[in-house]
Amino acid sequence: MFGKSRGRSSSGLWMVVCCVALVWVWGCSQDQALTDAQRMKIATERKMVAQKPRRMIFNNDGGDMPRGPETAQQFLAKRMAGLVDTQVDSIFYSTPYSYQVVTAPLVDKDGNPTSKDTLDTAIEFAHAYKKELFWSMRMNDSADSSLEGGLKLNPWKIDFRANLMAPSHMSFPYGWVNRPSWPWSAMNYENVEVRAHVFDVIATVCNRYDVDGIEMDFWRWPVFFRPQLFGQPVTQAHCDMMTDLLRQVRAFTERQGHKRGRPILIAVRIPDSVWYAKQVGLDVIQWLDEDLVDMLIGGEYFQLQPWDHLVRVGKHYNAPVYACLSRSRIPDDAEVFRGEALTAWEAGVSGIYTFNDFNVDSPRFRELGDPKLLQTLPRKDKYKLGYLEWMHNQWVGTLLKDGQRFYDKKLMAKWEEPLPQIFDGINVGFEPGRNLSMVYTTDRYKLSFVEREGRYELYDILTDPHERTDLAAKMPEVFVPMKEKFDLWRQKNAPILFNP
Repeated sequence: MFGKSRGRSSSGLWMVVCCVALVWVWGCSQDQALTDAQRMKIATERKMVAQKPRRMIFNNDGGDMPRGPETAQQFLAKRMAGLVDTQVDSIFYSTPYSYQVVTAPLVDKDGNPTSKDTLDTAIEFAHAYKKELFWSMRMNDSADSSLEGGLKLNPWKIDFRANLMAPSHMSFPYGWVNRPSWPWSAMNYENVEVRAHVFDVIATVCNRYDVDGIEMDFWRWPVFFRPQLFGQPVTQAHCDMMTDLLRQVRAFTERQGHKRGRPILIAVRIPDSVWYAKQVGLDVIQWLDEDLVDMLIGGEYFQLQPWDHLVRVGKHYNAPVYACLSRSRIPDDAEVFRGEALTAWEAGVSGIYTFNDFNVDSPRFRELGDPKLLQTLPRKDKYKLGYLEWMHNQWVGTLLKDGQRFYDKKLMAKWEEPLPQIFDGINVGFEPGRNLSMVYTTDRYKLSFVEREGRYELYDILTDPHERTDLAAKMPEVFVPMKEKFDLWRQKNAPILFNP
């Protein structure tokens, strides 16, 4: 269901892709709807469940895969058992990768295989302690890209490279993150085959597992349509493609919820600015207008606006809003987390959502869900960013060209110097590999600086996407101003770059 055999011919694979897409389009067009009374009943139940209190939501960030045979007890002990006596009311359980579901079978105490896998066991654990469990799907994770052009643990993408942003490694002016994770291996949602595949994965999970809901995680990564990668507009037609996918998912989960006698909720994790989200193809207002989603989770690597902006949107549509406090954005400091959480509560959020924060024995899982308690505890409202948080916060305009226009500068008041260079208009990051180069991209060119050798390279990444011709000596009119701007940026930010 989630992967295809790699032994097929290319023509055979294309036939499979076409058949899958046609079946999906045909199936979505059929009148499989519930009766009006059935639809109203399940929708009413769903809205009631959506409004239930959730002090904290814990996202495991897809990191629970066993390294070898494990029992259920060994598996749960890693990053879940500690949540029992905490303020975490919901677990959003992410299995690795966005293009397939990867679970592992568990064994009994004697090492014999059991009928349970990791997702089964996570659900049973949550329900045993009266907690919800949503399965979280990363809608477009490109962490499987690599400098050499290979794909890791990814048979579906290997077989269907035509559905990716590019068939092999290449750089883009935008849509990347500065580890970096070049978005060439991200799925291109303009292709109906991709939307059909994603629907198939979601439907299979809802059929197979007793989940309370699904989270469509649009923050990993917020790149869905190719124009964004070149700094070009993502159109309303692109937005409509994604909205249509949500319509199909909603229709399916309503039918499935009616069938099992309990609704399946849909949560979405999005940029906390609905306008930034619209620019990458996520028409959140349309989703809410059509009642396609039940819960909004805002933000991760960066926060664009004060929380009350997204709260107002949620209240207008009676959709609870949760503030994502991520270790990718916030220093690992208890007092900083308390300050961030209290600010979110005071803005009217329905709860706190944590991401990339794995230590379930941390006191914060017993503090952040209680605003009255937070008011009594020491907290910081101004703090210095660490190296990673500083780098993550300046992705605002790297993921989306001119994305900084959606950023509220008042948020910078909580940071001590040095500040992330959100408004410098320069996309800088690191490209790991043998040479450990830093890169700077513009709408067309990529400047690479190899620190160990003091060497600069310049590539036209639009006409030479595989970077075969170094233009540094051939195009001084481009190279010199880019080098000067990059050197100035590097000098200005040296304290945090070289003392992380």
